[in-house]
Amino acid sequence: MSIAENIKKIRLEHELSQADLGKIAGVSDKAVSTWELGIKIPRMGAVEKMANYFGIPKSAILDDAQPAPASRPIPPGFEPMPKMKKIPLIGSIACGEPITAEQNIERYIGVPAAWRADFALTLFPAGDALHLIPKIGVLGIGCRRGTSAAQLEAAFAQFCAAHGLAAVCITAAASIDLKAHEPDLLEFCRIHGWPVQFFPAEALRAAPGSFTPSAFVQSVTGVDNVCERSAVLAAGGPLVFHKYARTGVTFALAVRPYAPDWRWQNV
Repeated sequence: MSIAENIKKIRLEHELSQADLGKIAGVSDKAVSTWELGIKIPRMGAVEKMANYFGIPKSAILDDAQPAPASRPIPPGFEPMPKMKKIPLIGSIACGEPITAEQNIERYIGVPAAWRADFALTLFPAGDALHLIPKIGVLGIGCRRGTSAAQLEAAFAQFCAAHGLAAVCITAAASIDLKAHEPDLLEFCRIHGWPVQFFPAEALRAAPGSFTPSAFVQSVTGVDNVCERSAVLAAGGPLVFHKYARTGVTFALAVRPYAPDWRWQNV
C-alpha cells in the first residue's frame, strides 16, 4: 500500500477521525486529509509521533509496498534489484560548503534496505568536495605572559590556514594552569565559545604520546611542551597537528574519540 493508504488504514482500524489523528501527530485535520489523499507526505516528526502512539514501527507508515511483478529469468550480466525501502529526502546542499541541515522533507525516495540509511541529501556542484566536519577538536594553547587576544587571534588564523583547518571543528581549548588567570587568553576562548581546561605541569608530564620538546618551556613551566600535551589530555585522543609556533604563541590540535553513527535514535 502507499503511504496515504497506510495512514488511512491505521486511522480507520483505531476508529479515529482525521481530527483525532491530527492531535496524535501534532498537526491539523486538514494536514491529515492531504496525507490520505496523497497530496503531501508527513514529516518524520509526525511519523514518529504516530508510530510511538500506536506502538508500531515507522515502516508500517512509510513502507510503500507494490505488488511483486511476475518472476522472470534474469538475463546474463544483470543483477536482481535489491530489497528497497523509503527514506526522506530532506534537502539539497552545495558540495564544498559546510551547512547545518534542518529537517524539511521534500519527498521520500527508495534506496536499498541494506544501506541502513535514515535520510538523503541532494548534492549539487559547488567547490571541490563535500565536507562533513565533526566537532571533535581540542585546541592546545601555549603563549608568553601578557599575550593579547588580538595576537592569539592572528596566530590562530595562521594556524588554521597552514593546516587547512576548519575552525568549526574545535569544541574546546586547553593549556597549563599557569595561564588560568591570563585575561586575554580567557577572552580569546570566550569569543570562540570554547570551554578551556587548565592542567598542572605534573599532569601534563604524564600525558601519553610523543611531543615536541622545548628547553625554554621546560625552564619556565616545568614541562617540555604545553600546547601538545594539554590538547591530548583534554581530548582523550590522538594529536593531529603538532606544535605550531608564531609570535610567542603555540597551538596544537588533538581530537576526541569519534565514530559516526547514522542509526535513527540508536535503533
